Amino acid sequence: MNFNLLGQHHRLIIFTFCMIICTFVTTFSLGQLKDVATYDFADLLGEGGIAAVTLMWITVILMSRPAGQLTNYLVVGLVFMHISVLADFLDEFLFYPPEQLWITAYESVPAPIGMLLTTYGLYQWHKEQVSINQQLKKREQSFREHQSIDFITGLYNGQFMKAQIERMIERTSAKKTNINSQLLMLDIDQFDDFVQFNGDPAADRVLRELSELFLMNLRPTDLLCRYAGDRFIALLPNLTSSQLGSVIHQLEQAIASYSIKPTSSVAATYLSFSYSHCSTKEFESAQSAFELLNNRMVQQKHDRTRVA
Repeated sequence: MNFNLLGQHHRLIIFTFCMIICTFVTTFSLGQLKDVATYDFADLLGEGGIAAVTLMWITVILMSRPAGQLTNYLVVGLVFMHISVLADFLDEFLFYPPEQLWITAYESVPAPIGMLLTTYGLYQWHKEQVSINQQLKKREQSFREHQSIDFITGLYNGQFMKAQIERMIERTSAKKTNINSQLLMLDIDQFDDFVQFNGDPAADRVLRELSELFLMNLRPTDLLCRYAGDRFIALLPNLTSSQLGSVIHQLEQAIASYSIKPTSSVAATYLSFSYSHCSTKEFESAQSAFELLNNRMVQQKHDRTRVA
């Protein structure tokens, strides 16, 4: 059970307890206990069960919803219904003098008020759920159309990037513009060794955190995707080659300060990446762009190995 949301409802919890305590104090101060032989156990079971269920509903709502006006309507309405049923339940144990028969109003008046408040709250909740369902439907439709979300990193995958590059090429050709954009491919160094030594869960965690790290160091207009495995690709529109150098330097600084401790050891693991890039002027299709980037990545890794 999740009790985190209860911390948002201090006032409603205090209100609920005060109303319950007030009901007990009022009924027991005005009434006298009946003889056990006069108890109607069928009524006790029925009315006690209803009181328990309404209190359970209140608890579930407080645990399920954030603070807000809608939650207030639901809880206050259910509290009014609860104290009405609770007073009726306690009436089975107590006998009231004739001059205290006004207590019957305490049993009957709060219930319809509570029903009205709860009904209004349920109507507003219905409207809220309709709005949420519409948003989820749009999001689900988007996911089904693309089927291109990488479930580990939350980024789009290479197929989505391919589609975006093709659309960019079509728009550029149609408008006959000469806007230069850049494609940047990032490959995490020795990541296979990391996976073999630390396992897939640690590797998935690193991929998620690196995705967030790269996103924080890119512009909102840039598109970052997980291309394959430990390889990422970014589309950076309206960017020159010299500006791309600054972006790469910032990414290198960011990953240099990133460390991970996949085991209980205090020793940290630091990562780095290799990269390749090209401008939109160097290719005519998304497939040729990927081939160009992959070939340059292989060449760069080969050159680095020779230097080492």
